[in-house]
Amino acid sequence: MKPLVLIVEDEAALVTMLRYNLEREGFAVCAASDGEEALVQIAERKPDVVLLDWMLPLVSGIEVSTTAPTTMSSSRSAQPS
Repeated sequence: MKPLVLIVEDEAALVTMLRYNLEREGFAVCAASDGEEALVQIAERKPDVVLLDWMLPLVSGIEVSTTAPTTMSSSRSAQPS
């Protein structure tokens, strides 16, 4: 079974680009365009990884990250200072 990646992003062009590249690398991909939809999909589908935008409609990505039972990692923490 392929690992499932949930993309939470309200900009369709970014979702398309991320989905294309992740699927080419062998991941299963689902997407949510707002925080409410993300919380539902996290609860129902239990993705292996969540790529989460911070600024989302309805429920912010920050609120999703504190509500959903996930381990958070930021791309900013991986960048050299």
